[in-house]
Amino acid sequence: MEGRNKVAAADLGGNVLTGTLGNPLGLLARQLSYTLHKVRDECPLYHADGNSVDKDLDKKLEAAYNRLLDKASKSGKRFLRKFLLEHRSITTTRIFTSEEVKIPYHKPVEVPNSYSPEA
Repeated sequence: MEGRNKVAAADLGGNVLTGTLGNPLGLLARQLSYTLHKVRDECPLYHADGNSVDKDLDKKLEAAYNRLLDKASKSGKRFLRKFLLEHRSITTTRIFTSEEVKIPYHKPVEVPNSYSPEA
């Protein structure tokens, strides 16, 4: 390799998947039989000064955040429905779940015997 005796960092890819349903990396991990570990549900929050965030405030902010996500999701669905009605050339729309999408298996490429990596 080009690095010779030098030490270098290696990118190991994604280490945390935030949601596996509909996530292509989650689908790939299942198809490759990787063991997935659930991150604990409870995650205490701390201010920059090291003091813990008030639990009631955290719950209120989380509820507001989830309401915002719900509104954004509903708004996106309304926009998509309106777009499809305005563009009638699109006859049907089907959104596939990650379980329905299969990644094809490709056979490894055979390398001729005369191949030399130094060449």
